[in-house]
Amino acid sequence: MCNTYTLFRDTLKDFARGRLVTLNERQKQLLETEGKYLVRPTMPAPVLLPSGEIPLMRWGFVRPWAKAINNARIEKRDTMWKTAWATGRCLIPMGGWYEFSGESRHLTCHLLEPVKEGPLLAAGLWEPHEELGNCFTMIMAEAGPETQLGKIHNRMPILLSPEDGARWMAGASGDLTGTPGIEVTDNIVPSPLKKHKDTLIQTDLF
Repeated sequence: MCNTYTLFRDTLKDFARGRLVTLNERQKQLLETEGKYLVRPTMPAPVLLPSGEIPLMRWGFVRPWAKAINNARIEKRDTMWKTAWATGRCLIPMGGWYEFSGESRHLTCHLLEPVKEGPLLAAGLWEPHEELGNCFTMIMAEAGPETQLGKIHNRMPILLSPEDGARWMAGASGDLTGTPGIEVTDNIVPSPLKKHKDTLIQTDLF
């Protein structure tokens, strides 16, 4: 699963340059001085829509029993996700995402980032909310225990190429699978939930 991911300064600057994200002067200044920021559940982040727009949405669907369901299991797409699966497909740009392994008191923090330059694109769903505006969630698939990611966690985001992402958003039928050939590196890092001088907590940006 994923409950923290990053976006890089250059990605946000590209969004702002295309006027798809409106930034105030303080936010622009932060983009000039900070390398990346963290996205956490309930926070706003850019989401790519089939129309080509990249609006900001709140991360996490809302249900009576949960305030922020940030991950959607692919095998449950015919249950609570059925409407969004049919009408609310999207892509979520990421610089990388964090996973934890080990026992609760001795967790190891892993940062998964792309081998090739450029953002990762994760399959997602979105839906409107009467009070909170549009919300999105990230689709999760099983990661086999023999795979690179499965050795860290048994669930992973579904990563797509721009071409496969376009087909996904256009409503391509069949099972959704990740794009072969998208490689990520596994780096052991300090927990992103502790403040470090080289990261910017996302609430400071939006």
